[in-house]
Amino acid sequence: MGDMDDMLSSKEIDDLLEFISTGEADTGCDRQKKSVRDYDFRRPDKFSRDQIRTVQMMHEIFARLTAAFLSKKLSVPAGVHVASVDQCTYAEFLRCIPDPATFCRSAAEANVPKAEERSDGAHSP
Repeated sequence: MGDMDDMLSSKEIDDLLEFISTGEADTGCDRQKKSVRDYDFRRPDKFSRDQIRTVQMMHEIFARLTAAFLSKKLSVPAGVHVASVDQCTYAEFLRCIPDPATFCRSAAEANVPKAEERSDGAHSP
């Protein structure tokens, strides 16, 4: 069996019985009433305009760096641009996808030379 600490006192049992009969509990603490704000799940606004602008700037920097990388590696001019950054519902997103469509996911690893591959001949620990 459990410890004596796990057992309810007679007052706690009376409080539980009262809660069952009335549906109101006396918690013994005064909580501040928090205001409840309605949330429209059909038009979610998760990000502020400043946050969206920050995401757009991050993508523009990524596009600029990607264009420079591709131009260097392919030895041809390459252009990458951000079409748009916006928030929408998932249903709106699905309606915007052309049919048929292909999504690709890729990953890249950093090409960091190992100690024995360094060009200066030095070895790192």
